[in-house]
Amino acid sequence: QADNPNNVIGDPALAKSESPYSPEWFEILVSSPAINRAIRIDRADEDFFGHPRGNLPDIGAFEYSSYVEN
Repeated sequence: QADNPNNVIGDPALAKSESPYSPEWFEILVSSPAINRAIRIDRADEDFFGHPRGNLPDIGAFEYSSYVEN
């Protein structure tokens, strides 16, 4: 439902670096509303690149970390 207060609606603030066909395109920036907004799933303890997900994981395949941005 769009009226659920837990929904995140807006620009995901993707890095859009490299090619739009590369995984790096979909990394999230520090301004992303997806940071710390996902539900923790026990077996999903790493992101696409193998970086650890904490107790407050990010929405999507990538966990934000300071080493993502240049």
